[in-house]
Amino acid sequence: MDKSNYDEIRRVRHEMSQKCGHDARKLIEMINELTKDQSHRIISPGNNAEQCDTPVSPTIEIPANSPSEANS
Repeated sequence: MDKSNYDEIRRVRHEMSQKCGHDARKLIEMINELTKDQSHRIISPGNNAEQCDTPVSPTIEIPANSPSEANS
């Protein structure tokens, strides 16, 4: 089974956190440094990022002879 992009992101985040001893301050410093070095690779979610479809809520149809109308 193929891993999703989210699984890969989780894996990389965990790996980065491990490198910093799970210290949030060190992790933020590391991310800030990487952002400076890799800014040319960062994409805008509105332009080139993978697009996910918005979930559509199911439509519920109530028949005309439903018990809820009989009580009205």
